[in-house]
Amino acid sequence: MEVSWCVIRSNDIFTIILKTRGVLIVDVDILFKIAAIGIVISILSKVLDEAGRKEQAQMTTLAGVVIVLMMVIQLISQLFANVKTMFQLY
Repeated sequence: MEVSWCVIRSNDIFTIILKTRGVLIVDVDILFKIAAIGIVISILSKVLDEAGRKEQAQMTTLAGVVIVLMMVIQLISQLFANVKTMFQLY
C-alpha cells in the first residue's frame, strides 16, 4: 500500500493531504476553519455579553456550535464513505 504526502496551496493556506489510493483521508484546512469560527464566535459572544445582551450572546454561541457540528457531521459522513470504499463494502 503506497502512501504519498502532497502539499497543495489553496486560498493562500498550505493544506497537507494524505492520499491513499486516491482517497482523501486527512484535510487540515477544515481544522483552521473550525478554529476561526470558534475565535470569531468567542469574540462576538464576549462583546455581546459586555453590552448586556446575554440572550443574543447565548444564541450566537449556539449558532456557532451548530455550524461546527454540521461541519463535523459532514466529515464523519465522508469518513464512513471512505471506509466503505477502502474495504469495498456495499
